[in-house]
Amino acid sequence: MSGHAFARLMSVDETAARYDFGVSEDGPDRGTLVIPVSDPASWRVEGENPSPHLADVVLGKAVTLLRRTGRWPENASVYTG
Repeated sequence: MSGHAFARLMSVDETAARYDFGVSEDGPDRGTLVIPVSDPASWRVEGENPSPHLADVVLGKAVTLLRRTGRWPENASVYTG
């Protein structure tokens, strides 16, 4: 089964990284994934997005790229095919 999760970095500061995410790049069901810098596992979703699964997929991609590069990625979109 394939799937998409589009995610773009909105902001990052000393407390958290925030990603706009959803099933499509500009679809109506979007939310904001908030990833605390000190404890990424305590992430939360703000907004109307009903899919914590999508948020979890984006979290995995963002944290993996952070560990590789030392920076929060601008794009944490995922395609599984």
